[in-house]
Amino acid sequence: MVDNQKRMMMAIAASFLFLMLWSKYFGPKPAAPTKAAPVSTQSVTTTTELPSSENTSVLDSDTSIEPTPTPEKNIPTIAQETVMVDFDHFDAVIDNRMGAITDITLHAYKKELKKNASGMQIVPIELADLPPMLWDLEIVEGEKTYGFTDQQATYEWIERGENGHYRLRTQVGPVEIEKTYAWDADTYQVKQSLLLVNRSNNRLVIDAHTNMYAAKDPLRKPKTGFLSLFQARQTPTRVVSLFDDKVERFDFAKIAKGNLELPQGAIGWAGFESQYFLMSLMPTVGLWKDIQLYAPDEMHSQIQYNYAQRDIKPQSSVKYEMSLYAGPKDIAVLTSIDDSLKYSIDLGGWLGPISRLILRALRMLYQWLGNYGLAIIILTVFVRLLMFPLAQKQAKSMKKMQDHKPQMDALKEQYADNKEEYSRALMQYMRSNRINPAGGCFPLLIQFPIFIALYRVLYNSIELRHAPFFGWIHDLSAYDPYFVLPALVGITFFFQTKLNPTPISDPTQAAMMKFMPVMFSVLMIFLPSGLNLYIFVSTLWGIVQQYWVQKSKTV
Repeated sequence: MVDNQKRMMMAIAASFLFLMLWSKYFGPKPAAPTKAAPVSTQSVTTTTELPSSENTSVLDSDTSIEPTPTPEKNIPTIAQETVMVDFDHFDAVIDNRMGAITDITLHAYKKELKKNASGMQIVPIELADLPPMLWDLEIVEGEKTYGFTDQQATYEWIERGENGHYRLRTQVGPVEIEKTYAWDADTYQVKQSLLLVNRSNNRLVIDAHTNMYAAKDPLRKPKTGFLSLFQARQTPTRVVSLFDDKVERFDFAKIAKGNLELPQGAIGWAGFESQYFLMSLMPTVGLWKDIQLYAPDEMHSQIQYNYAQRDIKPQSSVKYEMSLYAGPKDIAVLTSIDDSLKYSIDLGGWLGPISRLILRALRMLYQWLGNYGLAIIILTVFVRLLMFPLAQKQAKSMKKMQDHKPQMDALKEQYADNKEEYSRALMQYMRSNRINPAGGCFPLLIQFPIFIALYRVLYNSIELRHAPFFGWIHDLSAYDPYFVLPALVGITFFFQTKLNPTPISDPTQAAMMKFMPVMFSVLMIFLPSGLNLYIFVSTLWGIVQQYWVQKSKTV
């Protein structure tokens, strides 16, 4: 029969191993180097060299669309001209070269927590070479085919902010192309439409593709090996998409390997995400039939949004409409646009509902207290009160074990030369006195989902990004720069183990139990200071509760 001490130590070791590996393996793994995958000839990679502004937008070819088509001659050159779009929360730049948004910079969110730091640049995400929402078109008129790509186009301005609209126009063959941008300053949204007008007397067939590009920051190289356990977790830039109400994420390295099978189903939205920001397209008129993912290497990626083939009757038009969200992963803003966008915040799968409940509670407490550190403390107290009955049972179990410790120590001396006999006698003694050594572990297991869910919230919620507590803690989502909180966590954990003695006969196991508070403190060093604050307050509460139970007359 397996000895009860060994069972208990196996449980402790498993929990310790979980804590050690959790920060490394909980969540997306860093992208591993891999060879470049071939890129479709209908997609344009981020390594394509941009042509000069003297090139025009009209292409004439009897073959399918190419990434770098040759423009028709004798088309007047349009001068390049950018327009600044300025709002309270962000500003943007639209360039008639490619007719694209080339920059969106947020005012309220800074790149780093430094004085006079510049605003967070969302478009392009990280270091992409090309702007998002570039179009490729293939236009078939009888036996003649026209190829068009925004990369070779220069548009003329029609409206520059009148009535909140920005309109540009160009032409390819018999088709007049008009782009419209309309901004929503409160939701970081820009609605774009592409109107194709058939100016000929022939029926046209249109194949349309939208492309979005992103790249990773080459300076963010996570450590590897054992040291990676003791570093802050990093979320790489990834593709994120909603397929039939289920969010899927794809690392660039996984895409670059090729042979990637995407889920089947309706595509609600798709784009790129970083830890706290999202750049995503959502179709409104002219839904996508599918999307394709390309990655020439592990640092760059492209999403190609493919539309179903459409016809344009003579002197008629078709329109494609979509909205681009380029802003923070603020759950209130995201749900105001579409409820499904809240799943772009990586709060876990089955733990997602718990995480979102915690986030909602934190936001409510912050509105009342004005400080997320205080909100975390109040939330911790509320969680401990909610779990008070279980914790009380745990404390009483530990008190009972402490009261019977002299008798169990006597058994240890009596069977000092026979460990198997000691184990049988100890288990019989515990059974007779109704002592359950695992009784104190069950409440801890119940708290694990809350612990992990809170970690998800603190790590992925933009509300905690650069949120100060007091004194030296200026960012609750980052680690404590002076490691005060991890040290306090280790100290409180040490006193808690002193209040909760366990009958361990093996000296090696006993030494391990004494060393665990130190290891636990070390493992907490690079976790968010907000999480350290939660664990410190929770453990302190547990110490006070255990001390109160031990001083009580009844068990």
